[in-house]
Amino acid sequence: GVPPLALRLAAAEAAAEAFARAAPALLEPVMNAEIVTPQSYVGSVLSDLTSNRRAAVLSVTVDEGGAPELALQRVSALVPLGELVGYATTLRSLTRGEGGLSLEFVHYGRLDGTAERAVLLDARGY
Repeated sequence: GVPPLALRLAAAEAAAEAFARAAPALLEPVMNAEIVTPQSYVGSVLSDLTSNRRAAVLSVTVDEGGAPELALQRVSALVPLGELVGYATTLRSLTRGEGGLSLEFVHYGRLDGTAERAVLLDARGY
């Protein structure tokens, strides 16, 4: 028969080749973030989402109801969950405590190249 070590080596080589051909990707959870904020803070909220949190803003709409001077804006955006750690505190700071946040899981999305390299570097340690 074939020695057990030879079988293990052949299996490991076959698995490594199959893994390389499959072009694996790291995925991350993506959330739909619904943010309600007074109109005067929308610019700050949008700026933080797009420049600091890799968010894709889907819409900005007026939240109907109430007096026009108290009108609230509803921002809808797709944001990687990892970028939302501590966001409730940031939102409170950006909106002086007047902003609200709700999150809903949407799908798993592929990590972009920079984030993927950072995760792999952290996992490998080099």
